[in-house]
Amino acid sequence: MRSILKYKRTLGILIAAVLLYLSFHDLDREEIAQIISETDYWLLLPAAFFAFLVNVFKALRWRIIVDPVKPMPIRKMYSIFSVGQMVNCSLPALTGQAARVLVLANGAKLPKTYCATTVVLEVLFDGLSLILLIAAASTIFVVPGWVSRSGLLGGGVIVALMVVFLLIVHNRRRIRIYGRRKFKRRHPKIFNKIRHVARSFADALDMLKSIRHTLLTALYSLCLWVSHALVIVFLIEAFQLDMRPAGAMVILAINSVLLVFPITPGNLGTFQWACVASMALFGIDKESAVSFSIILHIMDLVPVFLMGLVFLYWDHMRYKDIRDEALKEAEHADDAGKAAKAGTKTGKKGDVDVEQEVIVEGD
Repeated sequence: MRSILKYKRTLGILIAAVLLYLSFHDLDREEIAQIISETDYWLLLPAAFFAFLVNVFKALRWRIIVDPVKPMPIRKMYSIFSVGQMVNCSLPALTGQAARVLVLANGAKLPKTYCATTVVLEVLFDGLSLILLIAAASTIFVVPGWVSRSGLLGGGVIVALMVVFLLIVHNRRRIRIYGRRKFKRRHPKIFNKIRHVARSFADALDMLKSIRHTLLTALYSLCLWVSHALVIVFLIEAFQLDMRPAGAMVILAINSVLLVFPITPGNLGTFQWACVASMALFGIDKESAVSFSIILHIMDLVPVFLMGLVFLYWDHMRYKDIRDEALKEAEHADDAGKAAKAGTKTGKKGDVDVEQEVIVEGD
């Protein structure tokens, strides 16, 4: 499986190189120099402040999600978030998300399945908050139709997942009894293997039972997206761009999706290309868009890497150890996916088929 991971890294670098070329190859250097000279750098200070707040709110939200199972000090959770997010941004595809899960699992002594489920809950609350902001903006400004349609589609998927999760939370006992009746006697080995994983998954979803924790999670989600939007607004003013606030929401939507699921290491190339493409919809020239994307990318990454390095030093952690462990977890995930796919093709009623059943084990 190491060859697959090497292939992913190589592919990520190639994609970054191609998109960087498409973004930079035909730029007017004199115009870029003029744009830089006319930029109001004082407005970059409040932009940097709100960029820092984005990560603070993300760490506070993660702490609230974990709180019902493992109350944690703010400082410790901020350390875990910063280091995990730094490794996440440095690795391609979903390998970086495995790093976040590992840092939380090791730092808080929690099951990996539970930690992975908290990351899923983060993504769901991010999606809901972003859709609410786009909906609010569309009542005041004209939002491109494709953005509205994407928001409706994404909102439908997120609401459906939330409903499924709530049904699991409120029917844990029934699902547990059903699982025992159907699978414990027939397949005791498979049942014993998956019941602890299923319990950790359901434990993470139990956060949704608490109105206080759910509301605080939603509040922190809204605060971080408002802060992120303000970063873009201040940069628009700093670059003196003729762009409506609706344009900021489009950039925010694309930017957030890329940061959640990095395609290339640090989103290099993909980020610049996405900003250029989205800003072109509002008549912004390529030189201004590229200059804007570079500063916005720096605003997104510098707080993450700066605080990640600080906490690596303070808490005596090693980046190489976390990265290598995340790569091993990715190897295991690839092996499991390959085995499941092979089992499906052969059509055998063996262990792989049984493992695909959803059983949620309670206390």
